[in-house]
Amino acid sequence: FTYVVENTSENYTLGFTSNMSDANYCGVPGGHTTNANDFSTQHIYLTEPATSTLRIKCNDSGGSAADWTLTTALVQGDLA
Repeated sequence: FTYVVENTSENYTLGFTSNMSDANYCGVPGGHTTNANDFSTQHIYLTEPATSTLRIKCNDSGGSAADWTLTTALVQGDLA
């Protein structure tokens, strides 16, 4: 990634070094949190895929933005 921007709490935009050929690539979010809530109900997901960027959002069990200890992403697809 060329850059990572924290838009709001645990809402990130990742910029690609080279654009993807289209927005139909595979993105896999990951990470962990040490929050005391039930870990099985916390969510991390990708949103707004574009050829040059991708967004990651981290939520708690209630669906609100949550501060995760580590946030990661893996992207696979064809470059433009």
